[in-house]
Amino acid sequence: MHGFESKNTGKEKDQGGFIVDNEEDTKEPVLEAKIPGQLVVAPECVIEAYDNLFRAYYNQPLNIDKIMFGEAIDQMESLLVLADVYGLPEETSARAQMAQVLTSFEGVWREISEDPARWLKVAVALRCEAIFKEAIIHIVGSHPKQHPFIINDIKTAEAVHELIRAKINELDVKRASADLALLEVKCSIVDMRTAARNSFTYEIYRTWHDHNHCTMIQALYARRSSRNADLIRYRQLAAGGDAYLSIEKVVGDYKEDFPNIGVELDEEDEDEVVTALLGMKRAAEIICSPLVVSELQLAESDRLDINYLTCTTIYDHELPWNA
Repeated sequence: MHGFESKNTGKEKDQGGFIVDNEEDTKEPVLEAKIPGQLVVAPECVIEAYDNLFRAYYNQPLNIDKIMFGEAIDQMESLLVLADVYGLPEETSARAQMAQVLTSFEGVWREISEDPARWLKVAVALRCEAIFKEAIIHIVGSHPKQHPFIINDIKTAEAVHELIRAKINELDVKRASADLALLEVKCSIVDMRTAARNSFTYEIYRTWHDHNHCTMIQALYARRSSRNADLIRYRQLAAGGDAYLSIEKVVGDYKEDFPNIGVELDEEDEDEVVTALLGMKRAAEIICSPLVVSELQLAESDRLDINYLTCTTIYDHELPWNA
């Protein structure tokens, strides 16, 4: 996918054989003939972009491919580059037309997940709510991974940066609250002061919290190195059941280990172990379930590589063009 902004790379040759002056983003691309007096014919893509610009100014339907995603992207990019130079009228329907075409392509959500910063800028230019929210969810969830972006309008840029910071703080609070609640999970069948005198219940308490502490530390280290593993951890805890600490394995380990300290696990004790462990798992499910809810429009099959939280909600009044 081509960039939506001009690159400061000096003068470059395009496919039409012309020299394109890109020294400043604010300058209109200039076509120069390589031979003095030679007739300059602009490449078809440039002509098409200007045609769409005039269509936008006169509020006419844009000439955007509705079948080929790649072609549609190229056409919109070209128009948005010109729009950075000339601007777009407030009353034009061009933004809504482009947004409608983009969101009609199923592949757009996968593209956003791969480069949310680029699509955030596109969403702001088009004032597209769906694409903007999708990009923000990825940027916030994958923090502290950096997603640099440039928005020309200073007021809008400040509003977007402020929103991202606020949503990152909100997610941090949700995560911290969940972690604190997980640290306070107890066996439901007996008060822990009593459990200290009941080896089986207390062992379950220790087993569950040892697992929780281990995964919490692993997730923390991953976050510090910009490798976010929060979704994997919370999804496992929210799943409960045999997603972690399999009942069969835990009971089997106890039956094998307890005789070494002179304790036998009879049927009644086994029921107590199972009840205590299921109770702690159920408490963890309730705590973690809200964190693993996804607000993405990305297809389930395309979310397999996402390991960060995507539960961020952006409300309509938080959109920078509504602020």
